[in-house]
Amino acid sequence: MCGFIVTNENINLKKNMHLLSHRGPDDIGFINNKDLKIIFNRLSILDVKKRSNQPMKFKNYILAFNGEIYNYLELRKYLEKKGITFSTTSDTEVLIKLFYFKGIDCLKLLEGMYSFCIYNLVSQELFLVRDPFGIKPLFYKINENNFFISSEKSVFLENNLQGKLNYSSLANYLHHGLYQDSSKTFFSSIKSLLPGHYIKLKKNNFIRRKWYSINHSRNLKISFNEAKVETKRLIKKSIDLCRRSDRDIAVAASGGLDSSVLVKILEQSSIEDNLKYSLHYTCNDKHDEFKFAKNLVKNSKLKLIKSIFKKNNFYEYLKKSILSLSEPVGGLNCLSAYKAYEVLQNKGVRVLIDGNGSDEIFGGYNHHINSFYNSKLRFNTNPTQGLQAIFNKKIYNKNFRKLILNKKIEKKFKSNLKNAMYNDLSGSKLRRSLMQGDHLAMKSSIEVRFPYLNKELVNFSYSLPDDYLINKNNGKFILREIFDTKILKLKKRPIQTPQTEWINEFIVHDLLKKLNKKDNIFFDLKIFDKKQLTLFLKKKRSNSILSWRILIAFNFLEIFKEKFT
Repeated sequence: MCGFIVTNENINLKKNMHLLSHRGPDDIGFINNKDLKIIFNRLSILDVKKRSNQPMKFKNYILAFNGEIYNYLELRKYLEKKGITFSTTSDTEVLIKLFYFKGIDCLKLLEGMYSFCIYNLVSQELFLVRDPFGIKPLFYKINENNFFISSEKSVFLENNLQGKLNYSSLANYLHHGLYQDSSKTFFSSIKSLLPGHYIKLKKNNFIRRKWYSINHSRNLKISFNEAKVETKRLIKKSIDLCRRSDRDIAVAASGGLDSSVLVKILEQSSIEDNLKYSLHYTCNDKHDEFKFAKNLVKNSKLKLIKSIFKKNNFYEYLKKSILSLSEPVGGLNCLSAYKAYEVLQNKGVRVLIDGNGSDEIFGGYNHHINSFYNSKLRFNTNPTQGLQAIFNKKIYNKNFRKLILNKKIEKKFKSNLKNAMYNDLSGSKLRRSLMQGDHLAMKSSIEVRFPYLNKELVNFSYSLPDDYLINKNNGKFILREIFDTKILKLKKRPIQTPQTEWINEFIVHDLLKKLNKKDNIFFDLKIFDKKQLTLFLKKKRSNSILSWRILIAFNFLEIFKEKFT
């Protein structure tokens, strides 16, 4: 896990060398010539020795690589049989030599999370690559013969390359809750490389290709018992790959189904490695699931770490999170996670195994269950926490209202359930969660790995009959059945933070005070009708989805207003 800047523009290397040091505190590497400049900040996870520092060169290639190739040992053996030798024990060397040997087709062989740039000194071709599910970020600005690429948008802002506020992105975030759903960001000049895509640059020739799609079997004939066995085998296989690390590892233990399955499989493993801790983070209120997490790890060798997020932490971590992301932040859970990553960093942990992605591949959300039982049910955008929360358009100013797009989810499957799942997997929901998880964890130099986001496991889950996923009004049914234990049979507990209570208790009150001031960016930018906005915020609500969007949009615009105006 690392951070990089790759460009052919005349940037100040000294000014930029520490911008991504949180992503890579262990080494800084450089390339500086007239055609290519690279700054690479390394977080050493595999082969921590200097020999594996980047940028890495081999033959006519230069590589800047962020992430992990989980199956690098298997790929190394494959290359060794072809006569290729190695001087490190890193996945970086495997990747550059595999690319040399196979070219862009090597992507089909990779299992992992990654974004990388690889430059051919002879042909002067530059490839930009992103992993299938968008776990690792990659942002770019390409203009005629110039390019600027980085792991974070903040680097563009520091170099004044962000352009203007993208009003369309802001409008569709506020109304639909959408962001990270396309190549567009909240800044007009910064693009995000789509998951499962690559870009090939050669002088002013620009080619973008999609290289990954789910390869599911539409008519998988398998009994439920056989499917349970195979599901468990594939999850275990993925977890074993995710445990490859020369640094200390923790596993997230929320007490929910996803993390419970991971911990149960880890308990049965005989692998000896650096897995030492389990992490539980909470706001220490009535929604807390610490008792579940504590019970979950009581028979394991893992030391349980508890991080508590309090009301007086709220505004500090709200600002820190938005600054880190250079875009709106998700719910209160993200702020709580940010604080928990800091706790992990102090313990010397560098890798966290997390259960994100399970809902999207096994049908875990309420709208997945509803889609299964009601074949006529159709969504334009997938709900948040099972709720279709949309503003009355009167709340916006007339011109801003015109920027709201009519959205429709992609229909890739005959199954209503699978379409709902797929649009969470490939659309805004998971992608923004992964990007935010990456940035917030990397602020504490921690790499987060997601065993459920394994190509083989995803293909298998999307090939299963729908009633293996949804059954007895339960989502993720097959996941609940692979272990005979009560903790996995419990219904999904969607509310895990006091976000709504805090919104009603003090957050909206504080926001209304700020909105009543003369200098107000919402009204300066002509986004909201002031009267309608005030009326909306004064009314208490049973969920905080729309109020949260207003809060986050306001703080995002306030923090970056000098970049917009």
